[in-house]
Amino acid sequence: MIFIVPYCINCCEKVDLLKKRTPELYQGVIAFTIAFVYLIFIAPFVSMFFNSIGMNILGVITTQMVIAGIALIFAIIIKVDFKETFPLRLPSIRDFFGAVFTYVGIYHITITASFIMMMLFPAMSDTIENLSTLTNIMPNPAIAVLVVAVMPAVCEELLMRGFILSSFSGQKSIVAIIIVGVMFGILHFDPFRFVPTAILGMASAYIVIKTKSIVLPMLYHLVNNIMSVIAMYQLGDTEVTEIFGMDYNKMYIALVFIYFAFALVWGYIGISLLNKKRENQKVTLIVVLISIALFVGGIIYMISNIDISQYYSQLNINI
Repeated sequence: MIFIVPYCINCCEKVDLLKKRTPELYQGVIAFTIAFVYLIFIAPFVSMFFNSIGMNILGVITTQMVIAGIALIFAIIIKVDFKETFPLRLPSIRDFFGAVFTYVGIYHITITASFIMMMLFPAMSDTIENLSTLTNIMPNPAIAVLVVAVMPAVCEELLMRGFILSSFSGQKSIVAIIIVGVMFGILHFDPFRFVPTAILGMASAYIVIKTKSIVLPMLYHLVNNIMSVIAMYQLGDTEVTEIFGMDYNKMYIALVFIYFAFALVWGYIGISLLNKKRENQKVTLIVVLISIALFVGGIIYMISNIDISQYYSQLNINI
């Protein structure tokens, strides 16, 4: 009997170790809290220090390294399975195209959300224009791509869609997708960017759950940030102007209809591929008809609000 008890305890410990392949929910919450506290209370002082010695860019690099470090160090301390917590499996061709179409659809939804927020909160346009100030910190585009695109694509995904999302493995998928998306939006500390960023975070979480890999979210995050870098440098040289005298709000309304039409089509194709279900012809027909109606309605609304006289005056000037 004396020998049986230690043997049973040892077996129980082995079973517990086998079960602990991913973080517990509370561990994911703690990791998020640590990242939140660092970003809001410590990161500003780190940036001020590097700014004082003329090495502004190191503040951004340090922040990204800390974010990745929180995920990796936490995973080492609690001894989880790295392959399960940070899955880097190569996706199948179907999953790849399913993710691509889903991301394109979601990207159009985020643009739609941005237009709606710019109508509700005109100050948001000032926030977007402030992106050009980052060119003062990173005047070299190659460095900007590395720091603003590559590092966040790796570091933020390791924390959010790696460690934190895997801690929700015992919860319903929809709960994990929504909460991790909201967390991602919160960590960007920008009320105007919260909704688009949260939507992107939810899409990435959905892709990870469906493909069992964080490879595609990393690639998408990279592409999305590269587009931001391109916009960042263009904003410094371009100026937003009205389209043939059309009121901004009316233009945004038209674009909301048009972009949402594309979002429905691309998103439906992507989700269908990822779910590997037989196509439902009725649902497909409904999606197509709604998309056509939205697109045509947006075009008609835009044309009806264009100042024709200004169009012809601009046309004559160009001639």
